[in-house]
Order: sequence, then C-alpha cells, then structure tokens
Amino acid sequence: MSLTANAIRSLHQKTAEDRLVVQLLDIKKITTNAAQSSGVDRFRAVVSDGTEFCQVMLATQWNPAIVDGTVQKNSICLIKSHIINTVQSKMLVILVNFEVVESNYPKKIGTPIIFQDNNAGAVAGPSNPPAPPSPAARNAPPSMASGPGSFGGQKQVGGPGGNVNGGQSHFGGMAAPSSGGRGVGAAGWQQQNARPGFQSNSGGGSNMPPRPTDNAPRSTAITNLTPYSNKWTICARVVTKSDIRYFTNAKGEGKFFNLVLADQSGEIRASAFGDAVDQHYDTLQPNHVYYIAPPAKVKTANKKYAGNVANDYELALEATTSITLCTDQSVVPSVKYDFKKLSALLEIEKDAQIDVIGVVKDTGDVTEIVTRAQKPIKKRELTIVDDTEFQVRLTLWGNQAESFDGSDHPIVCVKGAKVGDYGGRSLSMLSSATMQINPDISECHVLRGWWENSGGQGRDFKGYSGAGGAMGGGQSGAGGKDLKPIQEAKDGNLGFGDKPDYFTARASVAYVKTDSVAYPACHSEGCNKKVTEDTISGGWRCEKCQKDFPVPNYRYIISASIADHTGQMWVQVFNDQAEVILGCSANDLMQLRESNKARADAIMSEMLFQEFTFRVRAKMETYQDESKIRYTVMGCTPLQFPEANEQLLDMIMQYQ
Repeated sequence: MSLTANAIRSLHQKTAEDRLVVQLLDIKKITTNAAQSSGVDRFRAVVSDGTEFCQVMLATQWNPAIVDGTVQKNSICLIKSHIINTVQSKMLVILVNFEVVESNYPKKIGTPIIFQDNNAGAVAGPSNPPAPPSPAARNAPPSMASGPGSFGGQKQVGGPGGNVNGGQSHFGGMAAPSSGGRGVGAAGWQQQNARPGFQSNSGGGSNMPPRPTDNAPRSTAITNLTPYSNKWTICARVVTKSDIRYFTNAKGEGKFFNLVLADQSGEIRASAFGDAVDQHYDTLQPNHVYYIAPPAKVKTANKKYAGNVANDYELALEATTSITLCTDQSVVPSVKYDFKKLSALLEIEKDAQIDVIGVVKDTGDVTEIVTRAQKPIKKRELTIVDDTEFQVRLTLWGNQAESFDGSDHPIVCVKGAKVGDYGGRSLSMLSSATMQINPDISECHVLRGWWENSGGQGRDFKGYSGAGGAMGGGQSGAGGKDLKPIQEAKDGNLGFGDKPDYFTARASVAYVKTDSVAYPACHSEGCNKKVTEDTISGGWRCEKCQKDFPVPNYRYIISASIADHTGQMWVQVFNDQAEVILGCSANDLMQLRESNKARADAIMSEMLFQEFTFRVRAKMETYQDESKIRYTVMGCTPLQFPEANEQLLDMIMQYQ
C-alpha cells in the first residue's frame, strides 16, 4: 500500500491540498474531564505517511465508525478535508472528512518518526526544517498515553523512554478544546444533523470556512466556535433576524433581538441586548454576509430558545462587537429552501417548521390582539396559494404585519413557517422565520408563470378551511397508506404519544347529537370566539374583540358517531367539515330551526348513513383528571367510489 509522501508535513500547512493517503497507527478516546462533561465522545489518533507521524483529532461524525471497527488501528485512509485550528499559538489538526481505503490493514507501513515543530506553532517546512529526532524518539512506538495531559499537558507521545521534544507534547503542547462535540464534527454535522437550508457555491460539500479574498480576514467555521477561544472571526450570512422585542424584569426594562447566522459548516443563533441592539440592529440585514469578531461571547445554547438551530453554542453580541459587511457576498452559500406543497400540509405534524412558497391571493387588514401577557400586538392574515390549487392562511405579526404590501399578488417565500391545526391547517410566521418577497429563484419564476397563465386570480381553490380536499376519495399520504378500519385505529393506541396521530377512515355517519350543533360566534375574521347576547340592546358582544354585532355568526360544533364494518367511534366535527357533511351553513340551519323546524330536522336526518372519507386526528386529552383519546375530524370528502375501488385493487395486488 502506497502512502502519500510528506503527507504529515502537508497536513500542517494551511495552504495544503487534501487527498492525502495516510495510515492510522493508533486511536484513543479522550478521557479529560472537559471531554467527559461534554457528553460526546472525542477521539484522537496517530496518523503516519510511512516516514513521519503526528497526533490529530477526528471529527465526531466518525464516532460510530470507530465504535463498530470500520475505523481502527492500521486503517488506510484518504483524507478529503481537514481543518487547522490555532489555540494559544499552537496548531491543532482536525480530520473532518476522509474515506477508509482499507479498514483492517495487517501491519504498520514503514518506520515513521515523530513529526517535530520547533517553532511553537509555526509549520515545519523547507524554511523551518525540524531538528533531528533523538534516538529514543526514533525507536519509540507511536502509541498514545491516555490521560488528562496526554494530548496537551506533559505526558509524551512515545514509549517508556519517550521524553521527546523537550518534555512537551509533539502536538505543540496544546490542550484539546472541549466543544461539546461541535468543534470537530463539521462535515458530519452538515451531512447528518443540519436541517436543509444551505447550498455550497462550490458544489463540493466542503465544510472549510470561506477562503479569504484580498485583505479579508481568515475566517473560522461556525462549527469550530467554542467558549474556550476568544480569537476568531466568522464569515456568515444572516439567515433570519427577529424584530426588536421588549421585556421587563426585576432589573428594569430591556430590549433584544435574535439572529440565525450560517456558513458552509452550519448555523448558530446569536442575540443582542441593550446597547448592542442600538449598535447592530440596522447594520445586520437578512441574506447579507458579514465578518463578525470579538468582543462577543460564545456560550452554551439555551435549547428552550434555540428553535431548530442545531448547535450546542450560541453567540452573545456586544455593543463593541466587530461587524463588517463582506464585499464578496458569494463566499457564503445562499439560503436554500426545502419547499413543501400546500396540498401536503395535512401530512405534516402540528408545530413543525417548514419552508413554503405561494402567491398572495388575498391580503387581510391589520388587526390588533392582546397576548396572554396582556400586551397588544399587530397581526395580518394572508391567503396564499400554489400550483397544487390549494390555499392556506399565513399569519404575519408585529412590524412585518404592518409593513407588508400585498398589492399585485406578490410571491412570498417563507423559511421556518410554523404549521398550526387551526381550521384544519394554517401557517404562522415565528420570530425566527424569514420571508422574501418575489425572490430571484427558479421556483418563484415557475409559480409566477402558473399564476399569470392559468388565470389564478379567478380560480376556485381548495383549502383546509374547506374540509381538507387533499384527501379526495380517501387519498391520504401516499396512496392512502394510512387508511385504517375504525377498530384497527382504536386498537392501535393511536394518540397515546406526546404528539397526535393521524389516520384516514372510510365510514358512514351513524348518529349525531342534535341538542347542540352550533354556537353563536364572532364575525371578526380569525376570531370565532363565542359571543353573548346583550338582553338590553338585543345585540351580541365579543369580549375578545370588544365588538358588538346585531346578529351572531353561527358555527358548527358537532358530536357524531361514525361507523364502518369493524366498529364505531365518536368524533368531534367542526364548522368547515360539518358544512361538507350537512351541505349547508350553520347560519342557514339555525334560521331553518326558527322558521321550519321540520325541514331542519330533515337535513340532519339526510346525512345519516352517507359515506365519507374522514381524516381523523387522535390525541390524548385530560379533563377533570380523566384522560381519554379524543378523535377530531380534520377533513372529510364524500366517498369517491371509482378512486376508492382503484385503491382497494392496488391493495389486493400487493397480497398476491
């Protein structure tokens, strides 16, 4: 087996190319207190090019391969990317990505000696030739002592007589930094843990920080930031920026805002408080690239507020933090969207954060609501549509709600919209979400062409406030794969977990409780709260909106029994789904009850034993200390027999 000549020296040269073939002579797990407290195993290794050897760190992405023996002593590896960190003027080589050429090579190749760096962190090379090794060093086997000082204290690499290189580690005497598993697993983080969000301009999937342009500072990869280093500069794109938010606590009033920053290696959350808000809020703009350097603190991330940013650390910006706009905006990958079609929202769990793109079909007025903390906040509701001919409500908040201009039906791209189940399915802009209007991306151009060429403005769209038309004929998921008989759904313990379960059932309406089928609701868009009758004025008042109405807007809330050939279950049916079942609005039915009760009763009877395809949510709920599964109809459509027959035939064919 041929190893790359001078590979060890190349690893220590910052301008070196990768694609180096080396041999792993030994692998040890770090047993320092800092490494143990991080909760993630860290491994160091001795690598050799057949002539010299040195110690390196292995990225945490390789932990499973080390544990299962794929990467082991004497393995031959092709290094594809590595990182050089400088800690206290010492160099730390981290193997980020490599390919195991031969896992179980039978022996050590050559008689390598220890690579020496006599210039306290300077790279050994033609201008800095290493001093001749001592006889003990030449003959010492390349094994590693395990212990707190073996990688950066006074323990030596070598055998019993290995007092080598003046009593310091041959890795320059540095202590291994504890990064909670974040500092070394850059490529692994990108491949395994990063949410879809960024694409490399180079297309190579490298985790290395951007190469500096002329006069630009050398940057550190975001995933290499740790609380143990205060000399770093990141080159990062602002993915999201929140509004300025205000708070009051025992120390008085304050304000802050949050950011999500990203480079090729990953993301990190950043926050600024007090004077830092005044200094940096207007400077940092979404989708722009900046150089950011201390004074700023790298601290352990508060997972309660981290959202879906996969980083163990976060940044605390200060008023004096150095922030400079990068003149070459292409050095950091642009934001990449993982768009979900609006027709697929029923298959996405409540509270999930997704990327969507849609044409703004309707723009609601700005309204003001009072939060649970008794603070007023502005909101605006948009109706967006896409080429699946579905529509969904998207809620904007705060300044974004006030400043949004929905004229000319713009296309909005939202990254990190929160999925809600109000009215079937809805979307909401979180403070961590970001929205671009008419961005210059291919998906936007395709959607604009569809809207203009198909006469989208005058079309009728299906919606989740209109009974979940995504299920037409019972299609839920891929070809009705979660179609279940009622008894199977009940016996399958659906809804017992922390999150609700969803399934599809084909069933008939067997019985409806007719004593209370609707309630008087508020007319305000998006409110739907119950209104109370004012016996003095004869009007109806909504306490939430603080508005009076001459008549209420009745909305269905029905308790019904649905049944198939295996059993029955009680379900709760809300307004939009009940309108599909009954064929009329709650207002019409309540008027009929006053003017023609016999006709109203007939409408209630006509729906019995009609067959529908129901999309049902099963969720454990507790009321008066009693827990039970509540089944709620999230969508329904009249059963389409041709499509249902085709699905049944497909299922039969799968058994043959």
